[in-house]
Amino acid sequence: MVDSIKEAATRILKEQGVEGFNTNAVAEKAGVSIGSLYQYFGSKEALIAQIKREHFSQLRLLLKQAQESLQTDMLSELVDAFVNASVKGHLIDPDLHRVLSRDLGGFEIKEKDDSDDSILVKGKQALAAYKNQLRHNLDIDAAAEIVYYLVEKTVHDTILNQRDPAKQNEVIDELKILVMTYLSADMSE
Repeated sequence: MVDSIKEAATRILKEQGVEGFNTNAVAEKAGVSIGSLYQYFGSKEALIAQIKREHFSQLRLLLKQAQESLQTDMLSELVDAFVNASVKGHLIDPDLHRVLSRDLGGFEIKEKDDSDDSILVKGKQALAAYKNQLRHNLDIDAAAEIVYYLVEKTVHDTILNQRDPAKQNEVIDELKILVMTYLSADMSE
């Protein structure tokens, strides 16, 4: 029943956005009573938050798998794997991602959190492991945040808004070069 509710809610979110989202429509589409819906989700905000949590946990899993699949200890492989995982994550359900990435008001769950499982914390840990390949005096915490936002925003806009696959690939390839240059080039000269 919970899965039916979440599936119905996801369909409504993709079709009508947050503006057209209400629990009565979700219950009807899921074929359950409104009371049953509220038994599992105390509010529409709780339901949307759960959908968002699960959607973004898929991206964290892809990033974890990317890191575990590294064959070398080269920074370039790490950058390539993380950017590719971000692209893959944005392709899971682009329509849902589009809706969940918008400002959802008071019940937005931000992906940038300080839990050990957050993408930002994982990025900091990954960069620290490659410290010997980073440019001299790079602030790892600041760099991880910059790279996180740069990759997220660029991949998000490219995958969700650029319809030409060749152009998508070109932008993603350039993004990898940009990140590698930022992380490894000695810019103090």
